[in-house]
Amino acid sequence: MKITSTLILLVTLASPIPAFAQKQVKPVTKSVATLGVRGSVSVFQLTPEHVEVVYKTKGGEMRDTLSGKGIIPLMVNGSKHQFYAGRFGNATLPMLIVALRDVDRIQDSKMYTYQLTPGGGMIGQRVVVDEKGFTHSESTSGGRHYLAAIDTKLGAIYSLSYQRASFEGFYHTFEKLRVRQFESSLDAFLETDQGFLRDRYGKIVESSRFNLLNDSQRQKLFVANVMPASRSSNAAKPRVPAMIPVKRASIK
Repeated sequence: MKITSTLILLVTLASPIPAFAQKQVKPVTKSVATLGVRGSVSVFQLTPEHVEVVYKTKGGEMRDTLSGKGIIPLMVNGSKHQFYAGRFGNATLPMLIVALRDVDRIQDSKMYTYQLTPGGGMIGQRVVVDEKGFTHSESTSGGRHYLAAIDTKLGAIYSLSYQRASFEGFYHTFEKLRVRQFESSLDAFLETDQGFLRDRYGKIVESSRFNLLNDSQRQKLFVANVMPASRSSNAAKPRVPAMIPVKRASIK
């Protein structure tokens, strides 16, 4: 019996442990104390292709496992955060927003959105995408190039999409700013493309040119287009962001 136990122990110690299991994953935790909700949200990489969200209040706890190869930092009102949890536009409950790398499509992202209840529940949010009607945020692309920013006053999420166009027989693709804004009367997000990404001279940015930039250059260009809109106090509807200096042509 002792020999058998010793052999089992030796085999167990000699067995390889997956690299991901060896590394302790420390969750990122944020407190929520607004709109009648008091609790905390933790987000961490559970496996190489899954992220877990844990929401706790005195009334209960809820966990959700999301598909994603990594957490994409959000630019929240100009500051970088791993995710956002708090007051958001005209939503009557706090909103949780998590951006993740898409498992199936390189450089694409997923934007998961939930409303947080006082009892510890997470309500998945719907998105209205043009003529396609209602879908859930987990089934909708979050954007390209791992870039996302949110304006908490407007209740808007900015990301990138693209448009293909033909000029004199040649096809070109251009980067476009995508806006996903929460509308309480529909209890859903409305998503639309709100204009082209522009450089400091007001020229439209072609995708081929944007792809040549490194991650830092892409982020600076993206933020320069988004932040002027975020500083505005008029929260009536999404607007076409413009780059600094404010010298832009209208998009029709």
